[in-house]
Formats: sequence, structure tokens, C-alpha cells
Amino acid sequence: MALDNPNGTYEGGNPGDYTWAVLTITNANPYTSKLSGSYKWNNKTYVVEGEFFYSDLKTSDGPVTFHITATAKLPNNNLDQRLVMDFNSADRNYRLLQGTTKIVQGGEGAFSLSLGRCD
Repeated sequence: MALDNPNGTYEGGNPGDYTWAVLTITNANPYTSKLSGSYKWNNKTYVVEGEFFYSDLKTSDGPVTFHITATAKLPNNNLDQRLVMDFNSADRNYRLLQGTTKIVQGGEGAFSLSLGRCD
């Protein structure tokens, strides 16, 4: 049976290099479509906030779209880096999130990323 809630840990990239990423969604609410959690990438930890949307509310299947902002701060609480991530899951099992990550503050660049569910 499909999961209604994407809470969990997702990992992807190459372990030990800059592409390795871990996204942990700890507070996803299917009624408000809001989510929060953390993201670890490139030796930084980010605070995650975002939204997720079901493509079809009438069934328990179908794709899910995620729009996530991840913010890393310096020890003095000043902004270090901000990322915008857009992912899709083919269904509500959330086995694989595929999409793009764009650095919007504190650097530049964009890359594709696939994250597999660990739990």
C-alpha cells in the first residue's frame, strides 16, 4: 500500500565526495502540503522547508511533486548558502526522488539529483 506521508531519509550521490546528499523529511503534513527537515550536502547541514503536491487527490496513487528550500547558516547565524530543490516521486511509495538542485545564494550552479529512500 502506498504511503501518504513522505517522512523519512533519502540518500544519493557518491559516498565520500561532494555529490553525496542526505535529505531527512521529519514533518510532512499531507493536509497542509508543508514539510520540514534537514539536508546534508558538501560538508554542510541545511534547514529544509517546502511543499509537496499530489497529482491526483482522488486516488492513492500517482506522482508527487516537491518544492524545497534548504538554508545553511554560519555559526553567527548569517546566511551561508541557500538551495532550491525540485523533486518528483513516481508514486506515494517515495522510493526514489528525482529532480534538480540549484544554488541560489552563496554560490552558483545547478545539478540533477536522485535520492533513494533508506527507511
